[in-house]
Amino acid sequence: MALLEQPQGKEGFRAFLTEVAAYEGEMPVLLRKHFPELNLSETSLAKWWALQLANKGALNLLTDIFSIAETEAALTEALRFEIRNAEGIIQQKELSAWPELEALDEPARIAALRPVRDGLNRLSFRCFPSYRPLLVRYQGVIEEIAANNIAEVPQAFAELEETRATMIARATRARDYLDWFEITRARKTSGAFDDYLRLKKELESNPHRRKDHLSKYLDRMDAIFYRETESHPQRMGWPEW
Repeated sequence: MALLEQPQGKEGFRAFLTEVAAYEGEMPVLLRKHFPELNLSETSLAKWWALQLANKGALNLLTDIFSIAETEAALTEALRFEIRNAEGIIQQKELSAWPELEALDEPARIAALRPVRDGLNRLSFRCFPSYRPLLVRYQGVIEEIAANNIAEVPQAFAELEETRATMIARATRARDYLDWFEITRARKTSGAFDDYLRLKKELESNPHRRKDHLSKYLDRMDAIFYRETESHPQRMGWPEW
């Protein structure tokens, strides 16, 4: 998991697995070869490994609960199946493309939908609690598709999509209300942006202006767009190159 999170992690990990079986050298050398970010120093690999262990150890994959937004993203990713096209190439489809499974026999449909079923099972451990009934309903829809009992599947899909949209809207409304409540009840500023505001004022009071002809011309054009010429009239003209 930690290696996959590296820049270009998927490509590097794929190349690493291709070479590791027959590799006879030192493993850290092979890791640095496929994950260049670990080459910062002689001790960077050890420091990175200790940090990753600490980060992963702080996560409880069974009890840490996703937010509604995280649950939605994970659910969208889980609701995908794989099917071979006419040329034999495996393609990934969203579950809404379930009618393409009707032409398959039952074992093939079950095999195609197995990743969806497994993904929903994994998500059920960490999803936002109110999503668990939805996952159960999605599992039921998958069973109906696998058995080719599709009479009620379109309506079930429509109801599930409507329920998800309603849950997202309610979550957004609740978040906005909490933000409004916190802002309107605040009695003093937190000071978190004081440094930024101070720097902004310093830059505005002491602007750095380049003196070349192109910069002067761009400054004149900028003044036009921001209507600064009304208070600071300038004589417009082409720069002297």
